[in-house]
Amino acid sequence: QLFPHLVNALVEQKVEVASVRCGWDHSAVLTKGRGHVFTWGCGRSFQLGGLGLDVSERDFRANPTKVIQWIRKPTSRLNSTSDNRRIPRIVDLDCGGKHNLAVCAEGHIYSWGRGEFGRLGHGDQRHKVYPHLVMALADVKIKQVACGGYHSLALAEDGTVYSWGNNENGRLGLGSTGELSVTKPMPMPASRANKGGYAMKKIFAGAYMSAVYGPSPDQVPTSKIAKCVVQ
Repeated sequence: QLFPHLVNALVEQKVEVASVRCGWDHSAVLTKGRGHVFTWGCGRSFQLGGLGLDVSERDFRANPTKVIQWIRKPTSRLNSTSDNRRIPRIVDLDCGGKHNLAVCAEGHIYSWGRGEFGRLGHGDQRHKVYPHLVMALADVKIKQVACGGYHSLALAEDGTVYSWGNNENGRLGLGSTGELSVTKPMPMPASRANKGGYAMKKIFAGAYMSAVYGPSPDQVPTSKIAKCVVQ
């Protein structure tokens, strides 16, 4: 399209959009109220959340469609497999190159799409067709997520930033580039307020880099500024 066009499929379904996110070849919206997720575009990398898997639709899906299958691993905390049939209320959403992250109202993260470099945070590099709960952060209340091309970020309520995925050129902010693929969320040392760092307020992920927004320089001791720069 050479000019902006109204997405009639969302209008026809009377969807009130809270936010819009775009990956390299797919798109997603988060709705107001119930916090549902609609996706469309290319589904070759499973980034549509289980949609477009029919033979006739394997490559793409032209109309926004609601993601209805959300996978929770049964544990004593999240207590049952039948809970997989309940659609969670999503409060934050972001699209990476070929993967997605979503935060539900309880502060848990779901991820799906391509899994190379561990960008989905499940401890391996497997792809996920449907949104799966990131169990490594099940005990941490998350308020924001951000997706890069091959890496992911999450911001906790206490201001700690977690990162995982491709660590090339230090984009995960862990203070080292020794490990290329980080398959589980790791806390950025500079953001751990209870460990000598300080609480962050906002996170951003570009295709190959990350940025965080925190206290203004006059609120941070010089020693902590130096620590942040080094890491």
